[in-house]
Amino acid sequence: MCSKGTLVDVKTLSPSDVYPDDRTRESNAAVNARQVRVNQDYHKIAKDLDTRLGGDQQDGFGAELSTFGRDRVALGPIVGAFGEMSSHVDLHADAIADALTAEHLT
Repeated sequence: MCSKGTLVDVKTLSPSDVYPDDRTRESNAAVNARQVRVNQDYHKIAKDLDTRLGGDQQDGFGAELSTFGRDRVALGPIVGAFGEMSSHVDLHADAIADALTAEHLT
């Protein structure tokens, strides 16, 4: 797991060019692809900030970002324009269910 907790950035996906461009025929492919980009975006921004401001692997933005997340991944639950949901929505729902179960059974 991680030392500080999980970083979650909930997003939506509007009906755009992403849907017709998907040729995988996989269920929820558009929202799952956007979900991957959430983590990539966070790490790219951290790297850009470190480059601009002189951070490094020990004390920069990237180092701090790596202390959050599930296996150093910023979760990006995505809800699509047609009600479909990415796999990180399930992780988020499971975490909420676990917390509520622990609260009500103790």
